[in-house]
Amino acid sequence: MKVPLEQLKKRWNVRHNWEIAIILIVFTLTGSSTVYLYGFIKTWIGLTPKTFWGIKIIAFIFIALPIYNTLLILWGSLLGQGQFFIKFVRHFKQRLFAFLRR
Repeated sequence: MKVPLEQLKKRWNVRHNWEIAIILIVFTLTGSSTVYLYGFIKTWIGLTPKTFWGIKIIAFIFIALPIYNTLLILWGSLLGQGQFFIKFVRHFKQRLFAFLRR
């Protein structure tokens, strides 16, 4: 079981197992919080089960991604891993915009 943890330590440039645990908890909290908040926003802007699926996908991309990135930094900072998640979000945005530039 040590091999996957060591790979994560190397990939994420962390030294301790407890840091990996906190990072994984932050990802869990962020995902759950994003889905929870998106549910409220979706209802507020009027998306219903009868709304065309393409509009729902576009709304999800333009609403959920900024919420996710913001919450990732917020939860990460609250749990003491803010610097890691600032770098993580920055790297995510660079990869996303590089994909869109192609």
